[in-house]
Amino acid sequence: MTEQIRPWMAELVGTFVLVLGAAGSAMVVVDELSTSANMLIAVLGSVFALSAGIYMFYDVSGAQFNPAVTVALFVLGKISLVAGIGNIVAQIIGAILATAVLASAIPLGPSNYGLTTVAFGTEPWQAVILEATGTFILVSTILFVAVRYRVPAAAAALAIPTALAAGLIVSGALTGGSLNPARTLGPALLSGEFANHWVYWAGPLAGALIASLVFAALTAGQPTDAEPPG
Repeated sequence: MTEQIRPWMAELVGTFVLVLGAAGSAMVVVDELSTSANMLIAVLGSVFALSAGIYMFYDVSGAQFNPAVTVALFVLGKISLVAGIGNIVAQIIGAILATAVLASAIPLGPSNYGLTTVAFGTEPWQAVILEATGTFILVSTILFVAVRYRVPAAAAALAIPTALAAGLIVSGALTGGSLNPARTLGPALLSGEFANHWVYWAGPLAGALIASLVFAALTAGQPTDAEPPG
């Protein structure tokens, strides 16, 4: 396997694992539990899946698993355009495959294969702000952990999922907690539900771009230990 394809395969499989955990846990809604308890299940599913993916592929591709993260790294000049496009395509394929597996194993219910949706009474612009805020937390942590300090995989697998949990808690109740365009696109494609889908691209990408600008400002003139693989 060529050195260019290896990171793309890692991104595909890693995103598959992430979406399997995130969308799968969102599908397993227990009627007897409270909304808060079900939300906790969904958050834990995402966090554990991301942690597993980081352990597996951190030293192969940087364990991005998210178009917003990839865009942030490209904006900062940490990955090339070809690598970035390849990563995003791989992430989308991984998300679609994960949703297909879930769709074949779990009957379609109100959750629409774990689709993230804007809550009733929440305006799309409010959802964009929430998704952007949550993604800002996640991407900022990734940039400092993986780019500035280049910590080992074991530490990254703790710090980055913790940031994801914080972002999901901030946004989850009103947006379903995506923070990742690929995570929302997979379920949307298989369920055919695209209402307010743009929110889950605009919010995470805006949050990632803001995180990139803040990171660049705070680290200007300071050397990074290493660039992320991929």
